[in-house]
Amino acid sequence: MKINIYGARSIPARWSGFDNTATELAEQFVKDGHEVHAYIMPKYSLPERPSLWKGVKLHYLPTIYGKHLETPIHETLSTIVAIFHPADIHYVLGCRNSWVWIIHRLFGRKVVFNTDGLDFKRSKWGRMVQAYLRFNYRVAAMIGTALIQDNTHIKQYFIETYGKEGAFISIGGHSYYSSDESVIKQYNVSSGEYYLIACRLEPDNNILELVQGFVQSNSTKKLLVAGGANYKSTYVEEVEKIKDLRVVFLGPVYTDNHIEELHYHCFAYIHGHEVGGTNPSLLKAMGMKNLILANGTNYNREVLGEENGVFFDATPGDVAMAVNEADLNSETLRHRGEKACERMKKYYTWPYSAQLHEEYFEYLLGQRQDFRETF
Repeated sequence: MKINIYGARSIPARWSGFDNTATELAEQFVKDGHEVHAYIMPKYSLPERPSLWKGVKLHYLPTIYGKHLETPIHETLSTIVAIFHPADIHYVLGCRNSWVWIIHRLFGRKVVFNTDGLDFKRSKWGRMVQAYLRFNYRVAAMIGTALIQDNTHIKQYFIETYGKEGAFISIGGHSYYSSDESVIKQYNVSSGEYYLIACRLEPDNNILELVQGFVQSNSTKKLLVAGGANYKSTYVEEVEKIKDLRVVFLGPVYTDNHIEELHYHCFAYIHGHEVGGTNPSLLKAMGMKNLILANGTNYNREVLGEENGVFFDATPGDVAMAVNEADLNSETLRHRGEKACERMKKYYTWPYSAQLHEEYFEYLLGQRQDFRETF
């Protein structure tokens, strides 16, 4: 198959969850013998701008960088260029600018949307942007050849709201074992003596509530907060105004292997994401066998498993109680990290995800009679 991938900022991944999805799937598709093209942004990509990465053909298209414009402008340009680059499958990550794909559907091309989470519910967007995104979700359901959802609750939302059933194919993660414990000493912490938050610092990840809750807790451990935003953010400024000797803001951690070592050696990982569906940050923590304290959304409960974490409501008081519970019951809770890793290895690996994608694409092309979902 020839597969064109759209919606990532860069390959290899350097910033967002979609970058990681595109990188992992593209690499696996190539290994499985497919021709893969990806349309990405120069600013976020490797400085040398390679035309080929691990067999993936990279196409760099300009955009106007900024919180609101960079993605829709880049996707619009990608759509125009793709008119002259036909493929068996045009795989679009996200529903942020779906209407621009109408011309491809008029040409009879197979356009598959990965709907991801419900982006229009993210509190970082204003009302106009939310309305625009909601419109594009409806358009994706109307014009898409098919939809892929990485969580059953997102799949059910599309069925109930738009009358369109997609395929449940989740993203993947990796298991990890420490190779250099000395890395964490650079951050003035010891193994098992700190909590970790590692994600983009955005409102729908509830970072403010997580940090406030930790400050209210009785824990004597540190809290390391790794992450930032790729645009000027008053929200990040508000979060970083919190002053407590236990709380350390690291900013984005890009040095190879550092975030993995910080994950592996933390006492527990705190996950506040609320919009869904399956979040790469949660899968990473599962692959590290972390004890996970997670916002108790349906999405997070499905991925982590009801018995494999400590769940909380995204309020400072409830976060504080979860931290206190973890501190007081660490020995009895520790096995949950092992169980979470087992679940990740069973349902959420990239080779498994790529295989299910390929089978579904073959089904859409009439090359097989049925397809499998994640579970």
